[in-house]
Formats: sequence, C-alpha cells, structure tokens
Amino acid sequence: MSRKNLQPGELGAFYCYSCKDHHLRITEAWADFLADDRWNWQWYVTLTFKEEIHPEQAHKYFCRWIRQLNEFTYGKHFRKHSQGLTWVRGLEYQRRHVIHFHALISGLPDDVSRNFAMLLWENVAKNCGFARVYPYKDGACAYISKYVSKGGELDIWVGKSQKSLDLFSEAIFKR
Repeated sequence: MSRKNLQPGELGAFYCYSCKDHHLRITEAWADFLADDRWNWQWYVTLTFKEEIHPEQAHKYFCRWIRQLNEFTYGKHFRKHSQGLTWVRGLEYQRRHVIHFHALISGLPDDVSRNFAMLLWENVAKNCGFARVYPYKDGACAYISKYVSKGGELDIWVGKSQKSLDLFSEAIFKR
C-alpha cells in the first residue's frame, strides 16, 4: 500500500486527525486518576533551575529535596516507620530550554511550612532556582496531566503510608 492510500490514523500515516482527540482523552484520564480524593494532595509546587541541566541531574536534585522534606517531617528513619511523602511530578522545558518541574505532594503534617520547603529547594544545589509552593487547588491535576499529551513525563511516587490505597490496581482493572 502506498502512502497516498493511507488514511489518517493508519500505521505509516504522517498525521492523525484524531490525535488531538486522543491527546485530550489521555490528559483527561490522567487528570481524573490524579484527582481521586484518596491521593489527598496538599501542595502544588513549581521548582526551577538557574541554568541548563541534564534531566537525570534534575531528577537527583528533586529526589534530594524530597528526601530532605521526608527527613525533616518524619526523621531520618522515615522508611523504616512506613512513612514518607507521595508525589507526582511533571517535567517541562521553559522557553529558555531549561527544565522545571511541577509537582503535587501529599503525606505532609499540617505544621510543615511551605516557606521552609521553598528555602530547602534553593539550598539543594547551586543550580537550583526558585521554588513556589502553593496549597493544592482543583485544576492542578489537569495542569500536570497535560505533560503526558505533550510528550513530556509524569513520574509518580507513592509513599509507604499510602501504598494501602491500592490506587493503581483499581485504576488498571476498573474497566
């Protein structure tokens, strides 16, 4: 079959006219999954870098920041005590081609300061830029979910205290 005979959406076609619809449905599915009340999101976070950084290095800095938040909140042995934060993180490139993250975080006691979390990020490494930490609001799940349809990444970590929620198996086998 030649390319002239291919219809949009068929294997080998250059453009799928229904892709926009597929992207929208994928984004909505992720947003619905993340908006489930059992996640109990508390913070919506933006984390930036001052200069270009490799995605793996950016990931390491993010994990260092999360570990420091966990240790501050639950102590150095938070894993032994089945505690820890749950997060979902979207990676995006700014116009200046530098990575920044948007994340949702849960599992925090009410007394953990958002200002402390912002200062902690700025001191994780010299290349870390600013952090903005806001209380979670509806719409944040949809905002983070858009990265999936843009070819970006969404990473999820479920803290030990929330593993019993069984969100993944329910979402997968719900059909």
